[in-house]
This record gives sequence, structure tokens and C-alpha cells, in this order.
Amino acid sequence: LTPVTDLRVWLHMTDRKALLTISCASIGTSAWLKNLNVQHSNHNGIRLSNEPHIGPADKSSIPLNTNNMRTRLRSICYAAYGSNLHPLRLRKRTPSARLLGTDHVQGMALRFHKRGRRDGSGKCNLVASRDSIVHVAVFEVALADMAQLDAIEGAGQGYRREEIVVTRFGRCTTYIAEQAHIDDSLAPFCWYRDLVLAGAELHRFPDEYRDQIQSIDVIRDPDRFRHDEHQRLLAELANASCHE
Repeated sequence: LTPVTDLRVWLHMTDRKALLTISCASIGTSAWLKNLNVQHSNHNGIRLSNEPHIGPADKSSIPLNTNNMRTRLRSICYAAYGSNLHPLRLRKRTPSARLLGTDHVQGMALRFHKRGRRDGSGKCNLVASRDSIVHVAVFEVALADMAQLDAIEGAGQGYRREEIVVTRFGRCTTYIAEQAHIDDSLAPFCWYRDLVLAGAELHRFPDEYRDQIQSIDVIRDPDRFRHDEHQRLLAELANASCHE
């Protein structure tokens, strides 16, 4: 038998299923698996090759392990842009979340005008804006955790799940505000704005982008307990960031 010369695996993710297509030239013994690595593709999938990995791992390369194929079939790529930017914050909500890397999306802008379903304050949203850029953190999240994240974010109750194309990662799931829940007169609570800023600082987004977040007008949360709870969370995130 001839050893494998090229193996391509494409994962097409939807909310309900994952479709896997495999094509290869020829496959020999199972020994070829030891030399495979996984690289992001520009075609909404991953490419496996038998070229050895050289140099330190970077954000565009994910080492393959024996469970990698099954893992990819049970997870999706989630693009966070708001209060879920910080990995610790997201893992408190979805324990399976694993940071893959960061990127920016052309033609979209960050807004704080989505009405919070519980507190009525301004929450993050993405809107089309030709000359703008939004920075995102992309996470791999288990499909089993997405129902919990839907409930926390309010999918179907102000947000809807949508796919956006992130250059280095392909199609990613994110949350976009429903038009009926948008109010440009809203302002976020100070702790909410600071959660977004904490994530942007951890990922070292450009100074200009962080300054834009910092300049957002905020209001104080009238619920003292909720305010203090989130101040403690922010302190925890800051401490975790110091050890990244």
C-alpha cells in the first residue's frame, strides 16, 4: 500500500448537524496519523497533511490528537465580540470553551444598543458598517454547551444565532440583536462595558479599538447586589489576566 499523500477533511457546521467530507489520494498503514497536523483552511474547514509541524504552535495551527476528528464533529466555532471576549468569563458560562485565536471582521461595527431582556440596559451588537472593523475572539465550544449559551444570551428573546465569516477561521456562530430589541438611546452599565474592555485588553486588540470601547457612555447599575457581583467578577478577570 502507498502511504497517504494528501488528506482533506471538510467540516460544514450547522446548528443541528455537522457534515464531514473526506477525500484522499491513498492511505497506507495507520502510522501516517502520527505525522499529521491540522491547519485552518480558507474554505470553512480544516486540512490535514502529512507534513511535519516545524516551529512553535501558532494561532493558525491546532495539533491533532486521536480524538480530534470526533471533537470537531461535536463542537462549533463561536465568535465572541462583547462581554464573552474574556476566556474565563466564557468558561464560567460554557465550560468546554477553548480559545482558538483572534481576528477582525471587515464591514461590521460594535454597538451597545441591544436592550437587555432582564435589566433594560445597553448590550453589545454587530451592525453592518462599510468602513468599520470589529475584533473577535474565536472559541471552540461543545455543541452540548450551546443550548446553555443560547439561554444565557437570550437566543429567540432579543438575540438570534447567525453565522459570520471570520477570515482566519471561516464561518463562525455569533449572536446578533433582533431589530425590535435595538434602541440607540440606550447606554450600558459600567460593569458591562468594563467586561468588554477586559476581554479586548486581554487579547491586546489595537489601542484605538480599546479607546473606542473605553469612550462609550455608561450608566451605574441601580441594583447594588448585581453591581457588586460584577465588580468581583472584573477583579477575578483582572487577576487571571495577570497570569496569562
